[in-house]
Amino acid sequence: MNKEKRMEWSQACIDCKRCVPSCVILRNQERSPKSILENFSQASLDPFTCMECQACKEACPKGIDFGELFIAQKKILTPSSPPLAFKKVLRLQQWNFSPLFSASKGRSPEVAFMPGCALANRSPELIEAILNHLGEHFHSVGYFQHCCGKPLRLIGDEEGFRADFQKSLQALRELSPKLLLTACSNCYTTFKKELPSLDIQPLYGVLEEIPLPRSFTPQPHQPALTLHDPCPSISHPELHRSVRGVLQKAGIPFGEFKNSKEKTLCCGSGGMLGLTHPALAKNQAIHRAKESPTPLILTYCQSCADRLTIGGKKGVHLLEILYQNRLENRPLGFFAKWKNRFLNRWLQRAQRS
Repeated sequence: MNKEKRMEWSQACIDCKRCVPSCVILRNQERSPKSILENFSQASLDPFTCMECQACKEACPKGIDFGELFIAQKKILTPSSPPLAFKKVLRLQQWNFSPLFSASKGRSPEVAFMPGCALANRSPELIEAILNHLGEHFHSVGYFQHCCGKPLRLIGDEEGFRADFQKSLQALRELSPKLLLTACSNCYTTFKKELPSLDIQPLYGVLEEIPLPRSFTPQPHQPALTLHDPCPSISHPELHRSVRGVLQKAGIPFGEFKNSKEKTLCCGSGGMLGLTHPALAKNQAIHRAKESPTPLILTYCQSCADRLTIGGKKGVHLLEILYQNRLENRPLGFFAKWKNRFLNRWLQRAQRS
């Protein structure tokens, strides 16, 4: 970002501080947002603490986006002298793109299901149940367990992101599904942006149209749930509509956060904060979890479910309710997650009706 744009924002800023409650960086600053903009070149703010959730922009009456400033800073930090935060995410991506944890199953299927990295870390039984359910309603269903590559983009390594994304794109071309269904908001937004011609839809839109899984059992006395929207969904109202449509169809009562849909707040995982700055990520998770009036928080992002559980409430993924009648998120350790990813890579099979 050039200096002229930053100064334009500093002049436009009315220092109302509406952005402060939503941002873990701004909440921990003694200076006002306007002061930070005016003296940004001298500011000692770590760009890797930005969650890139756009909450500051949404809250600002002038549309000022602190995230844009931090993204520009991240891109300046080159791989020749990467900070520790950068190295941690690079290491994660080496695992994410390892053949041990990646899979493409099927041959030109009618639809392919892409769970995303975090959901692939869950139980193989959950993924199998989703594939079987889709197999009851589509002629053929493929399985696509690959990372979209977004973590490197979130730390400012656009070149690395492009290289990783091409790997996933090549695998997707080889699978050649007519329609790609994803459960992950990050995967959906990344593929939507990079491949606007790709026929990709959120899984939840399809679940609105087909019968609910036969294993789902409505619970008339179900505990109260508050729905949390992941921050990557901010600019995708179709995601908000389809998830709420599935909940209404299933008869699952839920409440809304004060800040929801396009004004949702990050759970603390955004910008890879959980990996680069765990203490700040927990701080944000606690901040968001406290805003829920109920002990149970429902979401459609596995990273959010895990992070809000760390924040002191019980996060649960919508798909675990629909396919496993589970109302609590089971925390998994590092090795358990990668074990499940490995098992999903080898156990899941393409489905044909």
